[in-house]
Amino acid sequence: MATKYHVRSVSLPSRSHPTTLRIEDELKRLKTSELSALSATESISAALPGLGDLYQCMDELLNMSSTQQVLSMYQHEKCIDELLDGYVKLLDICGIARDYMFQIKEHVHALQSALRRRKGDSSIENSISQYTHLRKQMKKKAKKLIMELKQMDNDNNNNKKLETSSFLDRDHHFFAVIRVLRQVNVMSSSLFQSLFTYLSAPVPSRWSLVAKWMHKGTISCEEKQDIVNELESVDAAICRRIFDVPSTHKRLMALESSIEGVENRLECLAKKHGLRSVSFPASSHPSTLRLEEELNKRRSRHGASSSNGETLCTGLFGLAELYICIEDLLNLPLTQQALAQHHNEQWQNALLDCSLKQLDLCSNTKDAVSSMKQSVRELQSALRRSKAGEQSIETNINSYITTRKIMKKEIANSLASLKQMDNIFGDFPQLEQHHHLAAVISLLREASVITASVFHALLSFLSPSSLKPKSSKWSLVSKLVQKGSTTCKDERKMNELDRTDIAVSNILLQSSKEDSEETKIESAMVNLESLDAIFENLEDGLECLFRSLLHTRVSFLNILSH
Repeated sequence: MATKYHVRSVSLPSRSHPTTLRIEDELKRLKTSELSALSATESISAALPGLGDLYQCMDELLNMSSTQQVLSMYQHEKCIDELLDGYVKLLDICGIARDYMFQIKEHVHALQSALRRRKGDSSIENSISQYTHLRKQMKKKAKKLIMELKQMDNDNNNNKKLETSSFLDRDHHFFAVIRVLRQVNVMSSSLFQSLFTYLSAPVPSRWSLVAKWMHKGTISCEEKQDIVNELESVDAAICRRIFDVPSTHKRLMALESSIEGVENRLECLAKKHGLRSVSFPASSHPSTLRLEEELNKRRSRHGASSSNGETLCTGLFGLAELYICIEDLLNLPLTQQALAQHHNEQWQNALLDCSLKQLDLCSNTKDAVSSMKQSVRELQSALRRSKAGEQSIETNINSYITTRKIMKKEIANSLASLKQMDNIFGDFPQLEQHHHLAAVISLLREASVITASVFHALLSFLSPSSLKPKSSKWSLVSKLVQKGSTTCKDERKMNELDRTDIAVSNILLQSSKEDSEETKIESAMVNLESLDAIFENLEDGLECLFRSLLHTRVSFLNILSH
């Protein structure tokens, strides 16, 4: 009996909960400020922290166990997807607004700098022209964003009318949560509309603006009560034919200060908006969307040839981003609950084993790259000394070739380890009753496949295709030189490491030309310098990926240990 009462209480609306009361207070406070004219940045700056506090309260409400349960039950409802789309759009719009603030601030700085230098009217005219062009472009974009926000409001109102009767009969708590989420959406939209209205203030021509302000200067105090925001004030100052430098400086400083205040508050709001978004179910969650986007990027390169050093570096940093998205997905409450329900199962141990193998592979590959980078730098140093006539370089070249041969054995072991990883996901359970967990495992499986593909390409890049362990020095050189004399089509297939091997080994060949040895050394130096930069980037990419893999494994272990 007690259990039934407990279950029933979870379904009740949380009107008396402290978090709900705080949300209602924040909404009332923002609605009160909404009644005033939000045309000046002071008013907008004052409202943005309140909106941030509202999102903080929303995060607490959505992290309540009762809210998590009811959202999980209805996570496939159309209204959840619509609300998530709305929040993602608002997050994008917040980012656009921050970019606009930054652009205005940069142009204000340029204007201030031009006024201080006063090197000539042309310099100031150019800065004014660029600023005016930005304002006109921004006005068009701001009006378009206002239309999008108004359309979001209309969709919200229409969906609200359709859902009221059906949800109220099915689940009071779910209806209460959805209603509050919609109110937050509307409040955010209203504030952003005010901000973009401020940014879309008209940019008049010079003569119309001068005429208007000259007229204003001669009329009564009643006209002086008209509100002129900081942007309009600067527009008026820079478009006057008689340029008042001190007055313009003062207005630019006021605009810079106000813009910087809005920019900082938008930064805080974006962080709190992001915090709130991670509390939603992951059916269409931004973290899931971001992960799928990263997977799509990796898929597009999965079948392509990745023997180029620059492409491999890009792939490693992309993998690091992919595992950051996976860590975000694992930290979702819904994912943690699903994993906790399947504690100590065999497939979890397989996932942990896979992550450990990935860490070992990444670490070993990084060591191999570091070893090659060291060998390349030693050979560069030896070649520089040989040009000065200090010593013979044959020993150093042989040392470089030996390092490449040793690497071939290590790469063979790493490739064997990669093949073992391919079989880890073969015997996973279907988990038909747990759609979210099945989706998470599917994403992890695909991420593992793409990781293996990138490492296979990287190891193939590092593997010396022409260097054979049992080859003698001269047969090796002969083979490399023969390879170097192939067609341009074959040369295009060679990567930077192959070309360096040929250039280095070519130095050992005897030649009748007097300047041949110096030319060969110069060619080897160029290739070694390019290869050194590639190894440096590969090392950084592997280090970044190792940290991402480690953080993902720690998150997974923390979930399973609770």
